[in-house]
Amino acid sequence: MAEGKVERRHCPFPDFNDWFNAEEPSHRPLWLFSSGPIDRSAEQHDIPPVRGVARRMKKLGAREHMTFGGAVIAETSDPVARAMVKRGKGGDFRNPERIRAWAHHIGTELGATP
Repeated sequence: MAEGKVERRHCPFPDFNDWFNAEEPSHRPLWLFSSGPIDRSAEQHDIPPVRGVARRMKKLGAREHMTFGGAVIAETSDPVARAMVKRGKGGDFRNPERIRAWAHHIGTELGATP
């Protein structure tokens, strides 16, 4: 099973935080992802995980990490994100094709067939 995590300041899933902060390695294949650059940099080069995620990857035995472009759009309920959009700092830099390609890569590693 592949699992991912989007780093957020306040995760709405406390059970996930408990699992993510566990000291034992995962017994299932694990891939982690981050979303965030509000530009095209994630498509131009690999962006390594932040230090804390890299440490968790090692402890949990994660196979790989991928950073995808993020989105900060006017429709968000987050006031900080809305302020960014008002200052012209927002945008939608998600790339569904890149996400599908990475999911396909994970499926191949797991031995899945299309």
